[in-house]
Amino acid sequence: MNKKGFTLIEILGVIVILGTIMLIAIPEIMNTVKRAELKSLLISAREYVKATNDKLYLIESNGDSAIIADGSYTLNDLSNQEVTVSITGEAPEGNSCVYVKNNEVVDYVLKYGDNIVTVNEDKNPELFEGEFVADCNDTGKRQVLITYSIDSSAVATAPDGNLYDVKTITCSSEIGQSWNSKEWKLNHDDVYSNENCNIDFTPTTFSFKVNNVGYNSMYDAFSAAELDKETIIYMTKDYNGNATVSNGKIITLKLNGHKIDGVGMDAITNYGDMIIEGPGVITNTVTATYTKSLVNYSIMTLKDVTVTNTTTSAVAIWNSNNGKSVMNLYDTEVYRNDAISPIITNSGIMNIYSGNYYTAYASTIFSNNVATAILNQYGGKIENTNASGYSISRTLGIFNHYGGTYSSRTSGL
Repeated sequence: MNKKGFTLIEILGVIVILGTIMLIAIPEIMNTVKRAELKSLLISAREYVKATNDKLYLIESNGDSAIIADGSYTLNDLSNQEVTVSITGEAPEGNSCVYVKNNEVVDYVLKYGDNIVTVNEDKNPELFEGEFVADCNDTGKRQVLITYSIDSSAVATAPDGNLYDVKTITCSSEIGQSWNSKEWKLNHDDVYSNENCNIDFTPTTFSFKVNNVGYNSMYDAFSAAELDKETIIYMTKDYNGNATVSNGKIITLKLNGHKIDGVGMDAITNYGDMIIEGPGVITNTVTATYTKSLVNYSIMTLKDVTVTNTTTSAVAIWNSNNGKSVMNLYDTEVYRNDAISPIITNSGIMNIYSGNYYTAYASTIFSNNVATAILNQYGGKIENTNASGYSISRTLGIFNHYGGTYSSRTSGL
């Protein structure tokens, strides 16, 4: 008898077919299960609503002293007032909210894990997709159900307040609502009626955001930072202008891919404790008396930032203050495309941890210009490819090489 088995190709073919069937079937099965679970929740919610109102009606009919005053309650609150019900379906969580009026629950916001079911006066349960905000324990107040959108397109949550502004607030009642920009939430402390609100956002038109509040000038953004309190400032567009970080300010400036151009003034002068995070560019393109890109008199750290200068008279970075200032460079790129020298002047302590610092012109990249200056290289690459240029000039101060590379042509080492 001739017995013939399956070939490897045939077996692989069957596996591929089965795998394809599973890829199609499993998501559909999961969706079917999910739909069944949600349908079950709606049935349970309808059963709970009926049982609760029957219970309240019974209390009122008996003239029971436990008639519930109008107001908002959690289900736990109702239980404490002997309004307890038993149902065959899934019971909602105890922190769900109800609103009682004339001893009848007229609105429900029932929580089942990550799902929320709302029931209004028509007693038809609906699955709610949005944020639930409530003051259930504050008698007389009611629930607020919030949905969000960006330029009318629905989103699950409120977008980042440092990148967006509120465009419109549309609520079901006639009571005007306002948006708390600092806390980035709807002000609902004065809500005494049921609210269904949609908050529509749009990309911010401001240049800077501080604690979700917009500013059009870097000066105003820096001024908004509180003394001795860390403040994060977000850039949202390119900016032309300059500003100074004053003593006592602790600022992290997130460039978010944008560029700051000092246009004839030192773009940023720092007397505080400052971190600048990229990606992004800080430059100066207009020649004038003070046209450096960055000036540091205190503590400054650069992370993933590109610093350059295209003027004919100034350095890209000046770490000043005669030994008292500290600058830390991580993943930073600093360069000039001309022979202006030096590119970076150090009068304090400068630590190079990583990044690229380069030019192809007859100039110097790093220069210590006072006896107290200390330049520490822990990593990164310092390279001048011009035969007449220098990577480092240390006729004054100290250069410590702990890691990284620098091109061989130096001065004073």
